[in-house]
Order: sequence, then C-alpha cells, then structure tokens
Amino acid sequence: MMKKYAVLLFGALIIALCFKLQKTGAAVDLGHFPLIKKTRNKFIDDNYLHALETERSFGVPVITSLSQGAMESGWGKSKLYNLNNVHCIKCKKHKTGIKGCCITINNSDGISAFKVYGSRKESWDAYVKTLSKSRYNGAVNDNYIESAKFIAKGGWATEHDYIERWMPIMGKVKNILDE
Repeated sequence: MMKKYAVLLFGALIIALCFKLQKTGAAVDLGHFPLIKKTRNKFIDDNYLHALETERSFGVPVITSLSQGAMESGWGKSKLYNLNNVHCIKCKKHKTGIKGCCITINNSDGISAFKVYGSRKESWDAYVKTLSKSRYNGAVNDNYIESAKFIAKGGWATEHDYIERWMPIMGKVKNILDE
C-alpha cells in the first residue's frame, strides 16, 4: 500500500513539473522516468498522466477513468477522440465559440451534440467537472469497479448494458497497467 502512494506522489510531482514546463513552452520528455512506463497501448500511454492527475486531484481511480475513456473513444480511434473529447461528453445545447464548441454526430441515440476541446487536458478537466455533480456521488472510491458502477448509475450513458460493456475493458486496462 505504501508503494502505491509513493508511486502516486512521484507521479503527481512529475505531472506538476510537466504542466509547469508546458506553460513555459519547454519540451517535456517523460521517457527517462522509470515509474512512468510505456505500455503496449497508445491510448493508455497518451492518457495515463491525465488519469493519474484525475485520481490524485479528485479521487476517481486510474483504471476507472482510463477504461471509460477507452470504451467511449474506441481506444482513441473515434472522431470525438480526435477532437479531444476523450469520454464523449455531450453538450446540452449547441454552443459556439472556441471554448464550449460542440459538434453534432449521428449516433445510436439519434443526432447528439458533443463538446470539442482544445486539448486532452481540457477534456480530462471537463470529465472531473462532470463527475463532481451530485448524481455521480460515489464515483470517488478506492475500488475501481464500485467507482464505475456509481458513474453508470449516475446516468453517464443511456445504454442499459453500459456497465456490462465497460467491465471487460476495465480488465484489459488493469492487465496492461499491471504488466
């Protein structure tokens, strides 16, 4: 348990350093940090630090947020993911402008409006903001499976089998991270 917290603390320090460097325009290379390993999965490599920051700052387990993003974005292959919407966050009504811009997509629910973000970080920040709504109480949970159940129960998606589809992806993400 102590090792887990040491890794999380070290990761949080790296994230803070990276964001500080990014603000100055300096290049950020994480390849020489041994606790941030490259996996065999590009989606996880591209989003792991954001998920770690989400866990550190908000309490949603890394496995929960990464696996939900993987499921929602088709492991980073969806049109929305290419528009920096990792978790397929919808717009309530069509908005315009650079921040809060939306795109309409024909999906299984008919035509829906989804947010477009300027960066993945903005998308992950919006994910945390969305989960901070009272209907998602319980998402902040040490148990990644229970956390996911609270997110699904809160109504993240309209599909009746959402949690059942999500569970195998959680297992895949856990296996990749455990390698």
